[in-house]
Amino acid sequence: MELLDSREISQAFITSYLDKVEAARSKASEVLQKRTASKEATQAGTNAEKALIASLREVQKAAKQKYGRANRIALADYLVGKNLNGNKPNLAQTSQTLVDKLAEDKLPGFTTAKVKAVGTGRTTWMSAQATQVSAQSAAEDSGTEFKALLKTITDEKLAIQLAADAEWPHENRDHSGVRKEFALPANRPAKV
Repeated sequence: MELLDSREISQAFITSYLDKVEAARSKASEVLQKRTASKEATQAGTNAEKALIASLREVQKAAKQKYGRANRIALADYLVGKNLNGNKPNLAQTSQTLVDKLAEDKLPGFTTAKVKAVGTGRTTWMSAQATQVSAQSAAEDSGTEFKALLKTITDEKLAIQLAADAEWPHENRDHSGVRKEFALPANRPAKV
């Protein structure tokens, strides 16, 4: 490599480049793991949401049973006829409204344990949402770091190839073996 020293490709440059390549391999593994964790968190959030919505619909059905014929106005307190989901902020609000209402009213089929289970389902969903956001952010950050590392590696690889292209020009057929070691074409110059 001493021949490339004059072209600003020193042994320290090569060592740094190889260290970055190794770091990129590790980062690629990290990116994969974080993307998998993000997908798992998304699935857990979806499952918790489905369970929460099912329990909230059960609350609405019990409210219909209690108030459907006797006091239809009271059904509004249980959001009967309203969309429970739609989006995460809406579900957070509607679920809290129903959990609060359920705590103050006795509905048919709802024991103390069942009332507590609805609240726990909401807490589980909220926690799953926070975990999902955190996992997605970690995956995105890791991916961004990986892309930046790859760009640096690509730029440094090109610098090495251009220095080798200048030192061992393609016009001289005797250089084809050396050019191959640098992943350069034997019969044409390096592409920028």
